[in-house]
Amino acid sequence: MRPPWRSLSVAACCWLCLLSPCPARGADQPHVEDAAPVVSIADGKVRGRVMTSRSGRRFYAYLGIPYAEPPVGALRFGLPIPPEKWDDVLDATKEGSACPQLTYPDLKYRGKEDCLYVNVFTHQIPETHTLDEMELRKDVIVVIHGGRFTTGSGSVADMSPEHFMDYDIVLVTFNYRLGPLGFLAAGHGALAGNYGLKDQHRLLTWVRRNAMYFDGNEGSITLLGHEAGGASAHYHAISEFSKHRFFGVMSLSGTALSPWAHVSTAEARRRAFRLGELVGCPPQQLEDAPGLRACLSSKPAKALVRHAANVTDRGTPFAPTLEPFLPRNRTLRYNTTEKMIELSLAIKDPRSWIIGTNSRDGLNQATKVLESPELMQKLNDDPETELPKYLGIVVEGDPEITAKIGKRAWEYYFGDQKLSKDNLNILVEMTGDYNTFHGVSRSIELHTLHTTWPMFAYHFDWDGDGDSDSLGLPEDYDFRLMLPKTVDGKKTEYTEKELKFADRMLHIVLNFAHEGDPTPEPDPVLEDFSWHDAVFANYSYLLLGERLDLQSGGVRSERAAFWEEALAEARALQLRAEEDIREEQRRLFALEEERRAEQEKAERAAGRAKADKVTKDQFVKLEL
Repeated sequence: MRPPWRSLSVAACCWLCLLSPCPARGADQPHVEDAAPVVSIADGKVRGRVMTSRSGRRFYAYLGIPYAEPPVGALRFGLPIPPEKWDDVLDATKEGSACPQLTYPDLKYRGKEDCLYVNVFTHQIPETHTLDEMELRKDVIVVIHGGRFTTGSGSVADMSPEHFMDYDIVLVTFNYRLGPLGFLAAGHGALAGNYGLKDQHRLLTWVRRNAMYFDGNEGSITLLGHEAGGASAHYHAISEFSKHRFFGVMSLSGTALSPWAHVSTAEARRRAFRLGELVGCPPQQLEDAPGLRACLSSKPAKALVRHAANVTDRGTPFAPTLEPFLPRNRTLRYNTTEKMIELSLAIKDPRSWIIGTNSRDGLNQATKVLESPELMQKLNDDPETELPKYLGIVVEGDPEITAKIGKRAWEYYFGDQKLSKDNLNILVEMTGDYNTFHGVSRSIELHTLHTTWPMFAYHFDWDGDGDSDSLGLPEDYDFRLMLPKTVDGKKTEYTEKELKFADRMLHIVLNFAHEGDPTPEPDPVLEDFSWHDAVFANYSYLLLGERLDLQSGGVRSERAAFWEEALAEARALQLRAEEDIREEQRRLFALEEERRAEQEKAERAAGRAKADKVTKDQFVKLEL
């Protein structure tokens, strides 16, 4: 039986060509035409526009719809709240601003704090919205953009819908707060952190509430994220806070256990106060989190973003962190990310999960070394010190362990070789192994041990037409085949061979979104392949290359095992440090509770004394 997302797909376009010609697949798409129908959603009416997919299918685009109030003023460093309703028809033909960030490589500031907007793409607007019709509506795919929690957006330029919209689905892209505005944390309720994740949660609530108005099935929502987006999707999958808001999860080149996807409570606090120093907060406002929040709230967003990179010499400056005293959000309440995952997997909210890696993972970071001869020289001269900085390895309180990791890693990968442009591929592999493959391996192990979720792993290793050096292809090639990016005003043009491979990727995603299984039935586009679950005992995975091939033994399993061993001592040290911090926080919390109780006791005593005095005065008056 043909799945509903294929009802008017590219294959059907060939038949439609008998009636009206379809544009060539490589044509400049998406093309913008006239206005789309006005849609009445929960917050008001919106008017979108018509666009055209790569194969010539018309679809509706509703751009720049607010899903939360602008996080400005008192709402900076606060929970996102629902937007106010509007009376007039909202112009949804233009996108909202990206969130504040610096562009790469020119480091120009872009974006506005008023950035919490969503884009929705659909083929039809239903006339009725009854729950009885839910199963007749289309699967919804929510895309979470990457960018190491620092850059990126859900814009059409960053993630074009033209390939997805060849098929009958509802596609959602959006912005969330980034950098210090999205992930600064000081281990205190005044600066709890994870505001970007909370924006995503608000967006998922919005999608559940509004999907039906765009012909979307709110009971069939799948998260698709690359890099930081993949890690975010993983966080929501294990979060009791986000349960019941979606079913399927796709994490490409990033999970919650990627080293850049989390930062310890102590390090997050240190970076938060360091940012306060850099932007000129007075000493009295650097004494506690409420004072720091008051100061940072008064500073321009541009100043916070520009100084963010200087809070640390390694890793992602601001990323998700643990929140021990946020009882409503149990997502990040435990003392290590791994422990949090183990405990959170007991959530009785079944998921299906695709987890993907790319042979070019690590490429973007490694190629920056070519741009800096000084950095290459430092790595060759002192790998014990410089390699941990380059990879972002932080072992709090013990520089000797950090140096030991750097030395072991350099010897393991390079031996007696010196790093040069001729063997840059070694650095690419090292970077990818540490930043992606080790975390993926650990994530699969934990999930297969603690859940019965259907889990499918793939490794993308395809060099396109094979005419170019694979290092010249983008790190996120698998993701970009599905969601093309415009670079310097030029849209990525794909060859026929690449577009056929894009269809292969899209069929995997769309099958998964509809069935929870990427290969539920024979599919010629997927070579009638049957994909098995990834069980950690043999860690089977799909090799996505020139052909589809089921492999076992895990992707780069030996190197993942090396990093597991190399980081074991550091992990134990961090566990102890985090527990010490939590113990100190518990002590301070108990002291605060004791102080508050004493204050309340004193106030009650003062109240009784005042009442006794009033009673005595009244008695004297009566006697007189």
